[in-house]
Amino acid sequence: MNIEGVNFYLVRHGQTMFNKKGLVQGWCDAPLTELGIQQAKELGDKWDISHIEIAYSSPSERAVDTLDYIVRGRIPSIEHKGFKEINFGDYEGSKVSDVFPDGTVHIRSYEYINGENKDKAAQRFLATMKEVAIQSGCHEILVVTHGSIIRELLRRLSVYYRENEMPTYKMVPNCSVTKIGMIHDEFQLLESPKVY
Repeated sequence: MNIEGVNFYLVRHGQTMFNKKGLVQGWCDAPLTELGIQQAKELGDKWDISHIEIAYSSPSERAVDTLDYIVRGRIPSIEHKGFKEINFGDYEGSKVSDVFPDGTVHIRSYEYINGENKDKAAQRFLATMKEVAIQSGCHEILVVTHGSIIRELLRRLSVYYRENEMPTYKMVPNCSVTKIGMIHDEFQLLESPKVY
């Protein structure tokens, strides 16, 4: 089924305790910090969401809470496990500096340590985007999700991001908004991550 003119607004959750402590965070979870709550509330205040028809979030607490602070009951909101972060397997909860000492993540798959392949994670996410567009029938969709999975989508949709070794927290800041369009089942990057 072809879907025309659907816009997805991907928001990375607000800062979490694991972000603050520099710990690997994928399928494991940590609560928003006071700064993370403030970031989400400020996005809800500064970003006009009147055009958004429906909102989704990863089922992780940090994403659900971020969505709640942004939307505040103004539009329908649904949790969907297809929007989860990449599963980093046995690295979950480890110090980022121990696992990725040079600050650059060259690993494409964490399957060997009980995690997820990044390409399969991106395919899962894109398939979920198509699924919710078809099921909802909406054309303006908000998704609150996670930094590394947004980075993977950016890598797929842009040569600039594919060749960029910038750390995820700089490429996709907490509570940034990335706009991706879907036309005839094809995705394109419309706006790079932006902090309001």
